[in-house]
Amino acid sequence: MRKSFLLIIVVILLTSCYPSNKVLYGKMIDMYSEDESYISLCGVIIAYSNNIATIECEELKSYLSYQGDSCDYYIYSSQNLDLNMGDTINFVTVPYHFYNGHKLPIVEVVVNGNTLLSFNEGKTNLINWVNTDFSK
Repeated sequence: MRKSFLLIIVVILLTSCYPSNKVLYGKMIDMYSEDESYISLCGVIIAYSNNIATIECEELKSYLSYQGDSCDYYIYSSQNLDLNMGDTINFVTVPYHFYNGHKLPIVEVVVNGNTLLSFNEGKTNLINWVNTDFSK
């Protein structure tokens, strides 16, 4: 009986630590809707596949002190971008992790002065993803 009671208390405490999808949805929409939440960074791609990129970017540490030299990002483009390991890119992101395993979003990509993903398209794609996956 005592072990069951303790287990129930632990489960309640653990589940109350994580925000519900509705709370998470509201926070994500609030942050991603504000242009002031976004920052421009420059980095080198060290891995890339299907719009998931690992980018080495020391500038990110200015915003996320716990972040290492590289970070995983998801590029919110409706098509795979022509990017390769070793490419230096300028990109726009929001420096905030909403949950464990969350990849920071990239909503603009510029390589050698060529815009591969515009801010408006990327931001729209990001907000559509939040509306689809978290509004329930």
